[in-house]
Amino acid sequence: MSAAVLCLAAALALWPGVDGRSRLGRLRAAGPPRVSRPRRAAVLAGPVPAGAVALAGGALVGTPLVAVLAACCGVLGARVWSSRRRVRRDRVALATLAEAMGALGAELRAGRPVQQAARSAARGCADADTGAGLVRAICGSGESAHFSSGVASALDRLAAAAVLSARTDC
Repeated sequence: MSAAVLCLAAALALWPGVDGRSRLGRLRAAGPPRVSRPRRAAVLAGPVPAGAVALAGGALVGTPLVAVLAACCGVLGARVWSSRRRVRRDRVALATLAEAMGALGAELRAGRPVQQAARSAARGCADADTGAGLVRAICGSGESAHFSSGVASALDRLAAAAVLSARTDC
Protein backbone atom coordinates (compact mmCIF):
# COMPACT_ATOMS: atom_id res chain seq x y z
CA MET A 1 0.00 0.00 0.00
CA SER A 2 2.80 2.42 0.84
CA ALA A 3 4.46 1.68 -2.53
CA ALA A 4 1.24 2.66 -4.30
CA VAL A 5 1.08 5.93 -2.34
CA LEU A 6 4.72 6.69 -3.19
CA CYS A 7 4.06 5.99 -6.89
CA LEU A 8 1.01 8.26 -6.79
CA ALA A 9 3.01 11.06 -5.15
CA ALA A 10 5.78 10.73 -7.74
CA ALA A 11 3.23 10.77 -10.57
CA LEU A 12 1.60 13.93 -9.20
CA ALA A 13 4.97 15.63 -8.82
CA LEU A 14 5.99 14.79 -12.40
CA TRP A 15 2.59 15.32 -14.05
CA PRO A 16 2.83 18.17 -16.60
CA GLY A 17 0.82 21.29 -15.98
CA VAL A 18 -0.86 23.60 -18.46
CA ASP A 19 2.45 25.10 -19.55
CA GLY A 20 3.95 21.65 -20.22
CA ARG A 21 6.36 21.68 -17.27
CA SER A 22 6.06 19.40 -14.26
CA ARG A 23 5.75 20.74 -10.76
CA LEU A 24 9.39 19.82 -10.20
CA GLY A 25 10.39 21.48 -13.48
CA ARG A 26 8.84 24.78 -12.40
CA LEU A 27 11.11 24.79 -9.38
CA ARG A 28 14.20 24.92 -11.59
CA ALA A 29 15.57 28.25 -12.74
CA ALA A 30 13.99 29.41 -15.97
CA GLY A 31 16.50 29.59 -18.78
CA PRO A 32 16.21 30.49 -22.45
CA PRO A 33 13.79 28.36 -24.45
CA ARG A 34 15.44 25.30 -25.89
CA VAL A 35 14.28 23.37 -28.89
CA SER A 36 14.29 19.72 -27.98
CA ARG A 37 15.52 17.30 -30.58
CA PRO A 38 14.02 13.84 -30.90
CA ARG A 39 16.27 11.27 -29.32
CA ARG A 40 16.50 7.54 -29.75
CA ALA A 41 15.19 7.00 -26.23
CA ALA A 42 11.99 8.83 -27.19
CA VAL A 43 11.23 6.09 -29.71
CA LEU A 44 11.21 3.56 -26.89
CA ALA A 45 8.79 5.70 -24.87
CA GLY A 46 5.84 5.24 -27.23
CA PRO A 47 2.37 4.03 -26.30
CA VAL A 48 2.94 0.37 -27.23
CA PRO A 49 6.11 -0.15 -25.14
CA ALA A 50 4.54 1.72 -22.23
CA GLY A 51 1.46 -0.49 -22.45
CA ALA A 52 3.60 -3.63 -22.61
CA VAL A 53 5.61 -2.59 -19.54
CA ALA A 54 2.41 -1.74 -17.64
CA LEU A 55 0.87 -5.06 -18.71
CA ALA A 56 3.89 -6.99 -17.46
CA GLY A 57 3.95 -5.04 -14.20
CA GLY A 58 0.24 -5.56 -13.65
CA ALA A 59 0.55 -9.27 -14.39
CA LEU A 60 3.35 -9.60 -11.84
CA VAL A 61 1.57 -7.65 -9.13
CA GLY A 62 -2.10 -8.47 -9.60
CA THR A 63 -4.76 -10.28 -11.53
CA PRO A 64 -5.23 -10.32 -15.32
CA LEU A 65 -7.86 -7.59 -14.99
CA VAL A 66 -5.34 -5.35 -13.20
CA ALA A 67 -2.81 -6.10 -15.92
CA VAL A 68 -5.22 -5.10 -18.72
CA LEU A 69 -6.26 -1.92 -16.89
CA ALA A 70 -2.62 -1.04 -16.25
CA ALA A 71 -1.82 -1.57 -19.93
CA CYS A 72 -4.69 0.72 -20.98
CA CYS A 73 -3.55 3.40 -18.54
CA GLY A 74 0.03 3.03 -19.76
CA VAL A 75 -0.97 3.46 -23.40
CA LEU A 76 -3.19 6.47 -22.67
CA GLY A 77 -0.57 8.06 -20.43
CA ALA A 78 2.14 7.67 -23.07
CA ARG A 79 -0.12 9.18 -25.76
CA VAL A 80 -0.92 12.19 -23.57
CA TRP A 81 2.75 12.62 -22.68
CA SER A 82 3.89 12.50 -26.32
CA SER A 83 1.16 14.89 -27.49
CA ARG A 84 2.06 17.39 -24.77
CA ARG A 85 5.73 17.18 -25.77
CA ARG A 86 4.76 17.80 -29.39
CA VAL A 87 2.65 20.83 -28.42
CA ARG A 88 5.49 22.22 -26.31
CA ARG A 89 7.98 21.71 -29.15
CA ASP A 90 5.62 23.56 -31.51
CA ARG A 91 5.25 26.45 -29.07
CA VAL A 92 9.01 26.76 -28.67
CA ALA A 93 9.53 26.58 -32.46
CA LEU A 94 6.91 29.30 -33.03
CA ALA A 95 8.50 31.48 -30.34
CA THR A 96 11.89 30.98 -31.98
CA LEU A 97 10.43 31.93 -35.36
CA ALA A 98 8.85 35.04 -33.83
CA GLU A 99 12.22 36.08 -32.37
CA ALA A 100 13.90 35.50 -35.73
CA MET A 101 11.25 37.60 -37.46
CA GLY A 102 11.85 40.38 -34.93
CA ALA A 103 15.54 40.25 -35.79
CA LEU A 104 14.62 40.28 -39.49
CA GLY A 105 12.52 43.40 -38.97
CA ALA A 106 15.36 45.10 -37.13
CA GLU A 107 17.78 44.24 -39.94
CA LEU A 108 15.35 45.59 -42.56
CA ARG A 109 14.81 48.81 -40.58
CA ALA A 110 18.58 49.22 -40.50
CA GLY A 111 18.53 49.31 -44.31
CA ARG A 112 19.99 45.92 -45.20
CA PRO A 113 18.82 44.11 -48.34
CA VAL A 114 16.20 41.42 -47.80
CA GLN A 115 18.45 38.42 -48.50
CA GLN A 116 21.25 39.68 -46.24
CA ALA A 117 18.76 40.53 -43.50
CA ALA A 118 17.19 37.06 -43.69
CA ARG A 119 20.56 35.32 -43.51
CA SER A 120 21.66 37.51 -40.60
CA ALA A 121 18.41 36.80 -38.72
CA ALA A 122 18.84 33.08 -39.40
CA ARG A 123 22.37 33.13 -37.98
CA GLY A 124 21.05 34.66 -34.77
CA CYS A 125 18.20 32.16 -34.52
CA ALA A 126 18.25 29.76 -31.55
CA ASP A 127 17.27 26.81 -33.76
CA ALA A 128 19.20 26.15 -36.97
CA ASP A 129 16.24 24.43 -38.66
CA THR A 130 13.93 27.36 -37.98
CA GLY A 131 16.61 29.75 -39.29
CA ALA A 132 16.97 27.66 -42.46
CA GLY A 133 13.19 27.70 -42.87
CA LEU A 134 13.18 31.48 -42.51
CA VAL A 135 15.86 31.86 -45.20
CA ARG A 136 13.98 29.45 -47.46
CA ALA A 137 10.73 31.37 -46.98
CA ILE A 138 12.26 34.81 -47.58
CA CYS A 139 14.88 34.06 -50.24
CA GLY A 140 13.35 30.99 -51.84
CA SER A 141 16.53 29.01 -51.16
CA GLY A 142 18.12 27.13 -48.33
CA GLU A 143 17.68 23.74 -46.78
CA SER A 144 14.17 22.42 -46.50
CA ALA A 145 13.34 20.95 -43.10
CA HIS A 146 10.34 19.15 -41.72
CA PHE A 147 8.20 21.40 -39.52
CA SER A 148 4.97 20.95 -37.65
CA SER A 149 1.80 22.25 -39.24
CA GLY A 150 1.83 25.49 -37.21
CA VAL A 151 5.40 26.43 -38.10
CA ALA A 152 4.98 25.28 -41.72
CA SER A 153 1.87 27.42 -42.19
CA ALA A 154 3.63 30.43 -40.63
CA LEU A 155 6.58 29.95 -43.00
CA ASP A 156 4.21 29.57 -45.97
CA ARG A 157 2.48 32.84 -45.08
CA LEU A 158 5.87 34.50 -44.70
CA ALA A 159 6.94 33.21 -48.12
CA ALA A 160 3.74 34.56 -49.67
CA ALA A 161 4.36 37.94 -48.03
CA ALA A 162 7.94 37.96 -49.34
CA VAL A 163 6.73 37.20 -52.89
CA LEU A 164 4.12 39.96 -52.65
CA SER A 165 6.73 42.37 -51.32
CA ALA A 166 9.11 41.54 -54.16
CA ARG A 167 6.37 42.02 -56.79
CA THR A 168 5.19 45.35 -55.46
CA ASP A 169 8.59 46.68 -54.32
CA CYS A 170 7.37 47.58 -50.87
